[in-house]
Amino acid sequence: GEWNVFADTDHLAASPLTKLAFGAMERIVVPLSLDQGDFSRLFHDPTGNALFTDVLMPMAQNPEISSARVSKFIFTKVLPKANTEITTHAGIKSPFTPPVLAQQEMANLADSLRNVSKDNTLMQSTLYDFTANSEVDDGARLQMFCRKYCTAFKLVADGPANVSKTAGAPLCTMDSNDATLGVTRPDKKTLDALKAELSFTVLSIFGEDYQVSAGFPGLPHYSS
Repeated sequence: GEWNVFADTDHLAASPLTKLAFGAMERIVVPLSLDQGDFSRLFHDPTGNALFTDVLMPMAQNPEISSARVSKFIFTKVLPKANTEITTHAGIKSPFTPPVLAQQEMANLADSLRNVSKDNTLMQSTLYDFTANSEVDDGARLQMFCRKYCTAFKLVADGPANVSKTAGAPLCTMDSNDATLGVTRPDKKTLDALKAELSFTVLSIFGEDYQVSAGFPGLPHYSS
């Protein structure tokens, strides 16, 4: 069968192991907080670990190195306003509804990424299947950029996260009736919501034609 291999790297983008992962993989998924300082470190880092300027751009310039490209930016640890799927005004598809201020900050950061890549061919070379879309106005370009490269994942409640870590049970296959998880195991409604959002995230990374059930047993298919 077909395998999809993930390599989990840390914040040290310039470390040899991280570069090895970038060289071996096809796509990169970048988690982003809504903190402007964290965002700035993608391009300016005093330790030389800026993901784009210190690592991906130099790798893209080297014809002897095969490097993965960024296919998705995921805004993480976002507090939910409602568990309802939404496409924000900026075009970001999210499996839940973030507060209005969070939606605006996500739009601001996405627009900063788009502006950096707009006239910078080296930055464009670090993005997976980048298209400039120069024939449309800025507002439409932002929406096209967000639809293609951005999504969100909400802050996971301490209960399910702690059970997952202590029991070694992945959230995508966790069963609320599994007695081995202990007495504080999450309820079915909470788990089903998390699984649906995980499914949404997988589909946003691989595309709508990806068969989630083939690679993630027990994960419900998310229908948009």
